[in-house]
Amino acid sequence: VPEGKTVIDTLAIIAEKTGIPLADFQAAAKDPVALGVPDFWFNRNDGKQAAKSLEGFLFPQTYEFNPGVTALDILKEMVGHFVEVATKLKFVDRVQAERKISPFEALTVASLAQAEAGVAADLGKIARVAYNRAYKAKMPLQFDVTANYWLQLNGKPMKPSGQLTKAELEDPNNPYNTVT
Repeated sequence: VPEGKTVIDTLAIIAEKTGIPLADFQAAAKDPVALGVPDFWFNRNDGKQAAKSLEGFLFPQTYEFNPGVTALDILKEMVGHFVEVATKLKFVDRVQAERKISPFEALTVASLAQAEAGVAADLGKIARVAYNRAYKAKMPLQFDVTANYWLQLNGKPMKPSGQLTKAELEDPNNPYNTVT
């Protein structure tokens, strides 16, 4: 499972590689807490309700599974590995102490940076821009990838940033809109 993929992309990749129907993965993915994501991960400091999804919690790496494994087993393993790595890095404690934000908000910025970055060297720069805009200047993040994410969630093809329309970038129905 490569880095930088959405849950939709990741589930399709895993289904293809394992031969397990995509529908099995989609059904298993509906309850991230049941898969091992601790409920506190969905707390936000900004007072908004977090959408509970697996976005950001499927740890990218190469996995090996025995025959007979189920979609539920695979997703639990991936979430378990995410939780293990986050714990080793003291991610939760660090973002709360250093950034004064919730782990969910930090994971969101990390996911946005990963999706927006063309090269790994830009990840830190993009994350700093997001933090400066969101937590210091209180200005819109202006990430094009959120418009593409909304397109993907609605079964529409994603587009290069330069081909996104003003209406797509400013869609008031897009709960992930970072432009307005």
